[in-house]
Amino acid sequence: MYLRSVGLRKGYAWCAAFVHWCMLESGVPNKINGAAASAHNSKNLVWFKNKQLQEPVSGDVFTLWFSSMNRIAHTGFFHRKINNSIYESVEGNTNEAGSREGDGVYKKYRSFRATYSISRWTQ
Repeated sequence: MYLRSVGLRKGYAWCAAFVHWCMLESGVPNKINGAAASAHNSKNLVWFKNKQLQEPVSGDVFTLWFSSMNRIAHTGFFHRKINNSIYESVEGNTNEAGSREGDGVYKKYRSFRATYSISRWTQ
């Protein structure tokens, strides 16, 4: 259902499709497609390149940059701040080990320092 929501079939990475589907189900319009980079909303940044611009809130969308791929390659939801270094996320297409090619939806702990961006899709 996640991949179908962005017009893709089984076999594609689905982290961005998960974010898109959840936001649609919540009534939040968005332009997120099957690519993780599409989850980066440059018009409403909360966190960008190790700088906090606003206080992140549950439902904001994070992206991770993978140097090996030279692009944003994973996305999910910011859930809550644990401390100034770590936040809890909810993300699809991951696993217990943190792979971006995972088997389900998990709560994870992510480092602000390793996060490329957190953006807000709601007003």
